[in-house]
Parts: sequence; C-alpha cells; structure tokens
Amino acid sequence: MSGFNRKRRFGNDDYQQPYQKRFRLPPIVELSKTLCGDINTLGESSKKYVEDVEFMTAPIIGNFENEKTLRDAVLNTLFAVVTEQPQKVLHISGLVQVVNAKKSSIGKTIAEFFHQKAQELIEQSINEEVIPESFETGPWNKIKLILRFLSTLSTFIKESSLVTLYSQFLKHSIDLQNNEPEKRCPLAEAIYYNTLISIPYLLSFGEPSEAMKEGIETILRIADDFKYVDEELTITKPFAVDSKAPYEPKNIISLILPAVKEFFKDDYKKVFSLFPQLSQSLKHLLTESEEFGLPQFSIPAVEAFKYITGLDTGLGSVDGMWRTPRLTFEVYLPILGFDTVPKSSDYAGLLFDDIVIDIVEALEFNRKEVARQIITLDLFFADGVFAPPATSIDQLKEINANNEELENKASTWKTEDVAIKNVLSLIFKLPTVSQPFAYFYTTLVEACTNAAQAIAPVLGRAIRFFYSNIHTADFELRFRYLDWLAVQLSNFNFTWKWREWETDSIKNSKSNYHPRIAFIKNLISKELRLATREKIQQTLTEEFHQYLDVKLFETEEIKEYYVSLFGEENLESAGLDFAEDGSKLFFLKENLSLKEDTEKLIEVFHKGSNKEYKTVVDGVREKVQNYPNPEKLVITLVFQIIAFVGNRSISHAGKYIGNTFEFLRSLLGRDEEESLERQLWAIDSILKYWNSAPENGYLVLDVLESYDVLSPKAMIKYSLDDSHKVNFGLVNVSATESIFRLLTNVAFSGKSSAEFEFIFNELMAIISSSLKTIENKGDIEVPSVEDDFDEKNEHIWKYQTSIGFLRAVLRKYSDEYVSLVPKLEESLKSIEHVPTKELVEKWFTELKSL
Repeated sequence: MSGFNRKRRFGNDDYQQPYQKRFRLPPIVELSKTLCGDINTLGESSKKYVEDVEFMTAPIIGNFENEKTLRDAVLNTLFAVVTEQPQKVLHISGLVQVVNAKKSSIGKTIAEFFHQKAQELIEQSINEEVIPESFETGPWNKIKLILRFLSTLSTFIKESSLVTLYSQFLKHSIDLQNNEPEKRCPLAEAIYYNTLISIPYLLSFGEPSEAMKEGIETILRIADDFKYVDEELTITKPFAVDSKAPYEPKNIISLILPAVKEFFKDDYKKVFSLFPQLSQSLKHLLTESEEFGLPQFSIPAVEAFKYITGLDTGLGSVDGMWRTPRLTFEVYLPILGFDTVPKSSDYAGLLFDDIVIDIVEALEFNRKEVARQIITLDLFFADGVFAPPATSIDQLKEINANNEELENKASTWKTEDVAIKNVLSLIFKLPTVSQPFAYFYTTLVEACTNAAQAIAPVLGRAIRFFYSNIHTADFELRFRYLDWLAVQLSNFNFTWKWREWETDSIKNSKSNYHPRIAFIKNLISKELRLATREKIQQTLTEEFHQYLDVKLFETEEIKEYYVSLFGEENLESAGLDFAEDGSKLFFLKENLSLKEDTEKLIEVFHKGSNKEYKTVVDGVREKVQNYPNPEKLVITLVFQIIAFVGNRSISHAGKYIGNTFEFLRSLLGRDEEESLERQLWAIDSILKYWNSAPENGYLVLDVLESYDVLSPKAMIKYSLDDSHKVNFGLVNVSATESIFRLLTNVAFSGKSSAEFEFIFNELMAIISSSLKTIENKGDIEVPSVEDDFDEKNEHIWKYQTSIGFLRAVLRKYSDEYVSLVPKLEESLKSIEHVPTKELVEKWFTELKSL
C-alpha cells in the first residue's frame, strides 16, 4: 500500500480537522501573569534592578485600583515573595516605595494588606482546627517576615506606629514567659527572637531620624526585660556529652539581643554596610509622600495562647523548631585563621541562617528553586559582604593575607558555605527534622549539579568535618551523615578521595566498634545497595576492598551453625564448601539427606495449602529426630526455603509470606517463652541465608514482622545479642536501621510500650557488661580516634556506642518513654557505675521537655 493516499481514500471532508481557534487569556490576566512573574524574580539581576522597578511600576499604577484581577494577583505575589524568599524583602520594598511615590493610595493598600495578613495569622495561630501544609513555616514565622517587610516601608509608614508594633510583640513575648517564669516558653522565645532579628530593617532605607533612633532605644529597653529560661538539654546536643566536641553549641535566644546591640554600634555603620543601599539607586524615583499610621494588632490575652505555647501542635515547620532550644550549628570553623561564614553570635550570621532556613522550608515544594536561591544570597546584600562566587579556599587565604595590610578589608565569607551549612543544620537537627531527609539530600545534590565547581569543594570540607568528629557525634547523627554521604556519592559522579582515610583503616581495620571504621564499613555497605560491587570497587583504593565483603558471619561461624543442626557426622561425607555464596540454599546441596524433602517443600510452597505444608514438614520432623536439634533444624529449613523462593525481590518474599503466614505462626508456637526462642532461630536462619546481603535479610524479617510471624521484641533481641562475635545492632547499618524501623512502627501503632522497656534493658545490659570489662569507676575518657587498635579502647568504643544508642532511642521516642521513667529508674539502680547512672537519670529528666 505504498500508494496509499489518506485524502483520496477518505475524502477531503473526512480528512480535514475542524479549525480550532487558539484560546487567549483576557489581556488583564496576561498582564497579571507577566507582572507577577517579574515581581517573583525582582533583584536577581542587580544591574537591571532600577530598570525593572520602573518597568513594573507603570502597569501597577495604571491598573491596580481599577482591575481586581491584577490587584489580587499583585498582592498575593508580594505576600508570597516576602514570606517564601525573604532575602528579596528590600528589593520588593523598593518597588512598593516607588509605587507609593507615584500613587500613595496604592502604597497604603499594600501596607494595610500585609497588616491584615499578620492579624489573620495571629488569630489562625490559636485556631485549633487549622492544619498546616508541609510547606507552611508557621504563622509566627510569617508574622516575623511581614513585620520585617513593613519595617522597610518606614519612608511612608509613621515610624511611631512601627515602633508600637515591635513593642507589642516584645511585651507579649515577655507576658507569655512571665506567665510561668520558671519554665521555658517556646512561643515566647519565637516571638521575642523573630521581633528582635527584624529591628535593623527599620534602618534599611537611609539614615534614621532622631525619632526612629529613640524608638529603637525604646524597643531595646523593652527587650531587656525578657528573662529567658536557660533550659540546657544535653540530650539534643549534636555531640555526645563529656566528649571533646569541635565547638560548643549556643542557644540562639541568648545571642540575639547582644548581637543586635553590637550591630547598632558606631552610629549604625554595620547596618549600612550589610544592606544594599537601594534608596540611593532609586533616589530619582522616590519623592516624599504623606505618611500614615498602622493600627496596633489585636493580640488576645496570654490565656488564649495556652494551647500553643509549647509549639508542639504542628503549627508549621519553622515555628516547630522552637519546641526545644534552638542551638547554633557549625561546619566551617575558622581553622585556617579566617571565617568563611559569619560568626553565629553576630547579627549577620544569625540573619543569614534565618533567611536560608526560611527559604528551604517555605519552598519545600520546589527543591530546584531552593537550590538556586540559597547559593545566590549574595545578590541581595551590599557589594563586598561576600567574597565573589566560587572563590576557592586558596584564593581566600590570599585575600586574608592581603587584608593585614589593608584598611578596608575584603570579605572571606562564602555564600556557598552559608547555604550548605544551613541545609546541613536541618539534616542534623535534633530531636526531629522538619522535612523528609530525602528533600534535604536532593537539594544538596541539586545545588552541586547546578554549580559543581563551586559547591563540590564546599561539600568536601563538610564531609571532612563530620568524619573528623564522628567519634564525638550523636549516635543518630552518625547515621544521618552516613545516609547523606551515601546519597551524595551515588549522584552525578560525585567521588570521594578515599586515600584520605587509609591511615585510619590501616590502624584499626581489626576493630568492630571504632566509630570511623564502623562508618567506613557502613558507607560501603550503603553504596553496594545502590550500585554493583564492581562499580564501587573501582572508586575505592585497595585498602578499602576488604570492606566490600559485608557478610554478617564469617565462614567458620556458618560452618559451626550447620554442624550444630546436622551433627558433624552427617556433614562429613557431603564435601561442603562453606565459603560459597550464602544466598544459595544450603539444604539443596548434593549428598545432603534432606535434599529431596527440601525440593518437595519448595514445590508445596509454590502452590500448596496450610494442610500440605504441615504434612511435608511433619515428614521432615520424623526424619530428623536423631539430629542434634530437630525442631531448630525444621524451623531453619522452612524459613530458609521462604527466603529462597522469595529471593527475587522483597515483593516476591512478601507474596510467599502472605500465603504461608498462618502456617509459619503455628510452626513457631503460641507459648511466649518457647515462641521467642523459635523466633530467634527463624531470624538466625534468614540472616544466615542472606549472609552476603544483610540488608535483604533484614527486609525479609520486616515482612515477617508485618504479618505477626515475628515479634519486634525477638528481632531487637537478636540484633543486640552480645553473644555474637559482633553486636550487629550497635555497628551494622542494616541491623540498626531495622531496630529504628521496628520502634517507629510500634510507636505509631500505640499498642504497646513493652518493646521500649525491652530495648532499654537490653542496651543497659550491654553497657553494664562493657563497664565491667573497662573496670573504671570514674568518668570514662573517649580514646583518641587516631590511636592504633587496642583491646581496651575497643571496649570503650563499644561502651560509647551503646550509651549513644540509648541516648538516641530515649530522645527519638520520648513520648513513649516519659510514662516508663518510674519503672526504668528502678532497673537503673542495678548500674554501679555512678557517672553512667547520673547521665541516664539526667536524660530521664530532660525527656519531659522534648
């Protein structure tokens, strides 16, 4: 049919499609879309800023008051930019001030709109029926940004009314804290901090009047009356207690007032050097206009806020961060003699941290935009505040050296460092994170993809910082670091210079509990989940090839295991190689007496019923009565066959477990004590089968637990069993993650607290055993991480790991543990080591504040 002609065959009328007129939006809608798109990117091209403001002003002046569509679009866009991209607040303010200069009624409408939004947010914050979206930062965080924006409009809003608004919020924060003066009030701290950090924006457009200076002095005098409660929570610090941490985290609530006062010294010169002087750029467009005042906010009495003072009701991601004391977070310490980020105790440092965190949290729905915005922070501050983008450390060293001879010193602050530091602060936030980890991880990946040459070295320095201090880091944070780095290494060919860590491996490769060795092993194990062994091996130096073997059990242990089941005599003639791949089903080996029964049981599992399973298994049970442990052998056979038939994928395993779970439950028995022992046999059999890929084994165990074949108690007991050569739960990533998954599921179910009591006692038993071996009645010093392998240090590392695990479990599941404390205090009395006992007792006390 090469001559086929569609027109001729079907006729012209059949072939021609009806003409469809292109749909066009109404002109005002098209204009609104274009204008709002331009507002959203205002300031991103600093050279065109004045031109852009002029360009946008005309359509706003011409249509704002007459066209509701455009007015609503502009107001909502301004609000979105101010609350989602707070670095742009001054540039947005410049636009509004120019509009106001041309037509003051529009400027007044915009200011009143933001004032009304703040009032609505105050009321929303005490409305128990409001459920925020994941990207909502919280009403009080948005009020902060609205106040900041209104502050920049002091050219046409009466200064006295702005001072009154600041005074209102500060007085309200003081009243909230004074309501229970002995107890920390998270909401009071949030309002206090948010108000103070916005004060310098009152001076962001030109020299302050004498009235404004007096107003600021009044605000600061009121702020002096706030008495914050220094509630030190050791359980939420990023570094373990009694260790040599790289820095001492400080409570930011104690830093903000001194930082603002210091920032205002020298007649506000620091203010003018930090903020871009847009008033000069827009001078020819700005004319004096009549000022108007904003009314006070209607803030309900303290009693109305009783429900939310703890900020633990899910108001929003940033508001929720105040639930526990907010601490400074450092990654880029001034180890080279100069700072690459502002000091966390300085106003600039606190402000940059505040802005970046707000961007990351508010734009959670668009990580690509987040990655772009946070590394261009420098565009929205004065020239010279930051070093040029992508400046290398070597170049900064040169700048720092030259600064010694210069009066006007050049900045060594890196925008990239500020951005990455704050994303990492969200990843490593304790006790909980504000967003799923995947969001933060992929944001960093996106940032690196966008500007690899600028960001990759910054990430490299962060990786080195955490690795250097992993021995002092909180137990849970070690695993967050592990996850982040595993994701980083699996994307856009980000590679690591493994040679840097070779010395640690050479010194301590025999160690099971040395934190750096455990980390390296787990990192390689994680990488093997995401790529082939061959590919991972190519990225490693030869020293690390030994860790590509991720088996839980050594060959000798596997041999002893099967000998204990069959008896040595029954295995002698089989000629078995126990070093073979552990994922092959042992019972199918030639010359084994149970090979035919195994094949039959496999066939039955594929298409049989509970009755058929029982018939075949009963036949096996009769055959093995003379074996050393017949019942354990039967259970091992059955569960390894389940692993074998479902070894293609976890969904396959789930299918076979779903078909057989009733039979499997009956096989393990109903008596609690007997069932626990049998469950441990079943767990052992699965992990022996998946010895070469423990993660697969633990995932199969999760499926069995979801069908109530295995109990969380049995799985936890097995993973933390100290009779193994290595305590898997303490140092093996698959085992540790399994424990946390189990506990999280139990916590969400709300059915039982027994598992939490059980793991506490298990960990205390490991701690107690380690203490007896260490034989030290006083404080136990953390060994030098640089030391060679040493048996005594090995026991101390084990103690530090287990006490760190306990700390993490107590903190992560604090709601479950609060009610258990009286019972746990009784069991704690058996611990003779006083420093350990006091430490755990302190954590018990702190649980109530989480």
